[in-house]
Amino acid sequence: MSSKEKLLAEIAAKKSKKDVDEQREWWEARLNDLSGFNVEKKLRTLTNLERNPRTAGGWLRDEVLLYRLHLTVWKWIAQISDQETAAVRDHYTVAIMRIVKELLESKNLTLTVHRVISTVLGVLGFENFVTPPPDSQSDRPLCFKFVKLTRSKSGRPLHDFMHITEDPVTWQLRLFGEFMDRSMGSKPDPRVSFAPDAWQREVLDCLDKSESVLVVGGCPCGVHSSIPISRILP
Repeated sequence: MSSKEKLLAEIAAKKSKKDVDEQREWWEARLNDLSGFNVEKKLRTLTNLERNPRTAGGWLRDEVLLYRLHLTVWKWIAQISDQETAAVRDHYTVAIMRIVKELLESKNLTLTVHRVISTVLGVLGFENFVTPPPDSQSDRPLCFKFVKLTRSKSGRPLHDFMHITEDPVTWQLRLFGEFMDRSMGSKPDPRVSFAPDAWQREVLDCLDKSESVLVVGGCPCGVHSSIPISRILP
């Protein structure tokens, strides 16, 4: 690098650090404001904070999402009367996994956030779906303490009612179909108003050729990408 390029890089690094410090100071102040609220009011206030451009990206977006995950888990634990019922478990596991999915898609995922997500997945019964930690070794402490979910010594879950009672794949097919990634090989196609994936384009091609199409193994949740098809020629 030339002297000029080095100078510009140093200036950019200082500005980036200043921006991060200002974001952290702003976020810690908001967390302090939230400290006196009950969980319902915290969630409502957090929804308003998520409309702030500050929380739209970067590490702060991940931490805000993680705080929503923290509040969602906390709310489930506090719902003592019917927290173990199937309906309540379905509601909270879907809400939690939607946040986890969004976090795992982040390009700013830190080792600390990854560890929290891995713990949550293990407690829910999705330990076989834990992803490898991010390649980057950069890390930063959280601005808040995530709700405790495992015992310190044994690492065993504190709340057995959170664990799903069926195979994780069955759970996904039953409850998470509409949130699963269907974008494999998707691209615009003038024949439909959405971007169909490779499977859908194959079906459209068959219909354009006036071929009959039989869908085998239809699934009510609509996870079409994994469903085989067989064609019956006219």
